[in-house]
This record gives sequence, C-alpha cells and structure tokens, in this order.
Amino acid sequence: MTSTTPPSITTPVRLTRRGRISLVLLIALMAFVLGAFGAMSAIASPAGAPAGWTQQVVQPGDTLWQIASFADPQADPRSTMAQIRQVNELAQSGLTVGQQLWLPVGPDTPNTP
Repeated sequence: MTSTTPPSITTPVRLTRRGRISLVLLIALMAFVLGAFGAMSAIASPAGAPAGWTQQVVQPGDTLWQIASFADPQADPRSTMAQIRQVNELAQSGLTVGQQLWLPVGPDTPNTP
C-alpha cells in the first residue's frame, strides 16, 4: 500500500480590517520616527558645518551684518556673512526670528551677543 499525499493548496494571504489598520499604523509610526531622527541629525550637524562653529538663535532686530560682526569681530563682516550664508544654506540675507544659525567662533568672539 502506497500513501499519497494530496498536493498542498496555497491561498493568498488576506489581511483582515484590523490587520490593515495595524499595518498602516505601523508604517506611519516608522515614517514618523525616521523623520524625527532625520530632523534631529539635520539640526545637530548641518551640511558643511566645520568644527569650531556654534549655534545662535536669531532675535528680533538682528541682521546678518550684526551677527557676522559679533561672530568674528576681527574679520571683515562681508566674508563672515558669506561663510554664514554658505554653511546655513541661506539664499539671501533675510533672517527669521527664532531661526538657528551656525556661526564661526572667532578668536575674539564674546560669550554673549
């Protein structure tokens, strides 16, 4: 007597309503977490920020010229402004209150603005 096993029948995987909702929520959570880590890494190390730079938050009335003069009092503000624009990827000199800028730390930079 020989035993024969019936061929196995595979059915496609079907998700229940609860399974679909769980899958969507899991994907959304993963996207949120990855986005949060991406935003934190962008804040922590902007593209091209060299060592010896510090962050400053733009206050009401601040201009890029004033900030550049403060950041490195011994340097020409125009060259410091160009460096600040490049490192912070600024298209223009217009600043927004609350904006965080990376600034070079000059040899004679005071501790407070």
